[in-house]
Amino acid sequence: MLPLYDTHTHFYTADTAMYPIDATGAREGAEALIARITADPGTPERVFSLWDAAGVRSGAAVQYNTAYKTDNRYALKIADDHPSRIGAVVILSATDPETPGKLREMALAHGVTGLRLVGFSDESGTFDFLSGDSAMATWAEAARLGLALVLMIRLNPGESPEPALIRVGELARRFETVRIVLDHCCWPGNMPGSDSVGFTPSHRALAAAANVSFKVTSLNFGRFEREGIDASCFIRAAADLYGADRLMWGSDFGNTLTNYALLAEAARRSGALLNDAERSAYFYDSGAAMFAQRHS
Repeated sequence: MLPLYDTHTHFYTADTAMYPIDATGAREGAEALIARITADPGTPERVFSLWDAAGVRSGAAVQYNTAYKTDNRYALKIADDHPSRIGAVVILSATDPETPGKLREMALAHGVTGLRLVGFSDESGTFDFLSGDSAMATWAEAARLGLALVLMIRLNPGESPEPALIRVGELARRFETVRIVLDHCCWPGNMPGSDSVGFTPSHRALAAAANVSFKVTSLNFGRFEREGIDASCFIRAAADLYGADRLMWGSDFGNTLTNYALLAEAARRSGALLNDAERSAYFYDSGAAMFAQRHS
């Protein structure tokens, strides 16, 4: 059985005195979120047991925005405590002028491997982390530090990913050394102009951007199932379009409340149409190369 690298695990602790929860905007509601975290925390000890049972060798601790927003202390702590198994992907505001300095400090002190930028578009359809001088300063610092930039592009109901994808292509050309990762592949699925596996023309245009990679998660698999898209056909088409070395899997554990073994099984099934080398890249090599902890 090929090992897995989980590029998208959320860790969280019941120690709310040391690591207070900010449940603002939580989909399940603040009370339910706090009750879930305190009753069933996603600590390294628990997650490692799930990883071991599912054949997951290591993974990325993606800052749990729902619970901690930009307070990255818990993700940094557990990555420091377990450097052989966890690489930290932090969340900061791209438009905060203090972000480049904070990011540099985190990279040097904690071996942070990625910065996740999260947000919805504004009334003009613009994502603040994809435009503006302050955001570009953050991108430039990520380039200097050699960190991955993980883009969580949130879409409002009925909103197309096309404008964001076009802008990502522009930034990929401007910051050629920055490794860009699109969370949840920037939402392929049945929508106007998409093809049989859910790619829009702008998804396809990113084939020319060699520094853009695509993170496939349980949220994608859930959408594909609802919309009648075969996940293995999607992965085969994505590997043909981008190369398997630009694909990586993430469970979304902590946010997706499904038995972890089932999440890992879905990942393995999705690679059914790949050859052995492609499966190795998609299941493990691409994610580990992107997020395994390193110290500058």
